Amino acid sequence: SHSPVVVIESQLIDTSDTAPPSSSLIDTERQHILRVLESAHWRIYGPHGAAAHLGMKPSTLRSRMKKLGVSRPLPTGPTRSTNGANGTARSLKCLADHVTPSEP
Repeated sequence: SHSPVVVIESQLIDTSDTAPPSSSLIDTERQHILRVLESAHWRIYGPHGAAAHLGMKPSTLRSRMKKLGVSRPLPTGPTRSTNGANGTARSLKCLADHVTPSEP
């Protein structure tokens, strides 16, 4: 007879090499967002930002990042300041702390 239900016997399904679908999909999305963020140098906004590359609004990307636990890693080693005059003043103070004054 013709039935609208398909029955597959469990011994015919190979589950030895698969992760749970939801976990696998979430991990894939997290990895994709991380790769795009890294390629955009962690810039979210603007025409060259990660949100534009992913075809979503920046607020949506931030929301997805929060949900997936994605955050920018802390910088390692020396970094350059992008804080304008305040960053320059702090950099000069830091430099001054490491320079020994010369004798007059």
